Amino acid sequence: MICLLVASGCGGGPEAALEEVSARLANPSPGQPAKKIMLLGDSITQGDKRHVSYRYPLWKKLVAANAHIDLVGTQRDNFQGNPSWPKYQGQAFDRDHEGYWGWRTDEVLSQVDGWLRNHTPDIVLLHLGSNDMFHDNTVDSTVDELRTLVDRLRAANPTVAVLMAQLIPADRQNAQITQLNARIVELASEMNTDASPVMVVDHNTGFNVSDHTYDGIHPNARGEEIMATRWLDALLASQVLGQAVLPSASH
Repeated sequence: MICLLVASGCGGGPEAALEEVSARLANPSPGQPAKKIMLLGDSITQGDKRHVSYRYPLWKKLVAANAHIDLVGTQRDNFQGNPSWPKYQGQAFDRDHEGYWGWRTDEVLSQVDGWLRNHTPDIVLLHLGSNDMFHDNTVDSTVDELRTLVDRLRAANPTVAVLMAQLIPADRQNAQITQLNARIVELASEMNTDASPVMVVDHNTGFNVSDHTYDGIHPNARGEEIMATRWLDALLASQVLGQAVLPSASH
């Protein structure tokens, strides 16, 4: 059974899981290397000059949790410029990412091998497929491309952990987004392995387009905070941050 990693966690109760992993992160094993995390997606990942995206609040939450992490990628900027990023707990924002404004999954596939040569992640947070639906790509073709993308990630790192988002809703093509989200659960179940877990993170439930986006598609500050919290809860509940060998999402 595939585990949907949301605020409720998986088995054993969320509070216990988060407390256990947070304690381990606060006391990492001597010499344990930082976990390399790639934030991979489209404009919802990249953000623009007025909107930081979920990346900044997620990074702050990881710093606050004493997570030993390194965000990796070839990109460092937001679309059309950068907001002001003040330091947090004396640290400068780790801006590395692979978010691309307006990109579809096939466009990411056309470039990902090059990105992975010098930036090979241990963990990938993947929110991708919205633009595919906006451009009337089929759900089937998008699922096939997401499957190929996971294969490419595994070719670079056979033990990569992929946290695959059920997409946030939008004010257009939302029926197609809903269909894709259902198929994403099936895809994650199909591709999940002990060596390279693929886990679903539900960013859709409870995310309100009118309250949590500024234009019907992109998260506003409240939406960014919601996404950051869900990513963090999933990272902690899955325990991929706290162990050298990444665990399976199955239970």
